[in-house]
Amino acid sequence: MVAVDSTNLKCTITTNGGDVLVIFTGVVTHSVVNTVINFDVRYDGATLVGAAYAAGLMSVSTANVNTRVPVVVMALIAGLAAGSHTFELMWMTGAATASLLSNTTTVPVTLIAREVS
Repeated sequence: MVAVDSTNLKCTITTNGGDVLVIFTGVVTHSVVNTVINFDVRYDGATLVGAAYAAGLMSVSTANVNTRVPVVVMALIAGLAAGSHTFELMWMTGAATASLLSNTTTVPVTLIAREVS
């Protein structure tokens, strides 16, 4: 897993301690037919799912080359200590190139982290 965009898809919040909901929305494409793109969330330097589950937190498959695929990734991270926490969207693909589209009006590119407890 690598960072999708370690500048624009990374956020830091200060919590009172408890659960944090992380939500990502966007549109992806891939340069190869029927290729899977796997997503995960990294927080405070550790991935949520990590190597224990190769597909990551969520996976999408592209039916055709450069087909636009809307993506929503949601993760509830439970029991974080009070203080500052950094959240980042991660991805991986098995072949060629995945792209995140930044010029779509139907699904904006967002990464939100919010304390929910």
